[in-house]
Amino acid sequence: MDINSLLNPAGESHIMTEATDTDIYQAVMDAIEARENMEKNGGDDVDEDGPVKPCPTRSDFLRATSTSTIGDYLTHWNDPLARQFETILGAVLRQLHIDEAKNMKTQY
Repeated sequence: MDINSLLNPAGESHIMTEATDTDIYQAVMDAIEARENMEKNGGDDVDEDGPVKPCPTRSDFLRATSTSTIGDYLTHWNDPLARQFETILGAVLRQLHIDEAKNMKTQY
């Protein structure tokens, strides 16, 4: 075994010739955003294995909850926990609509 194989193990060498400028830019921006989130939240939420996954938007949440699958399941689930979940989900949806109304701007 020579010194080059010790300093540059085959399993750890990555060839970056296929990365475009856009890929590199996006990786840097993801790292900056992750660092800012870590400083704001006071924790280490950085996923070392891949890019930072953005938080779902309000629209994503509303789209997910508006599917009939959730409502149908809760309707047929005969359990007090299902009623509690329906109540909490309804309260969250109402609050999202209130927040949306507060953020609306009057158009003249």
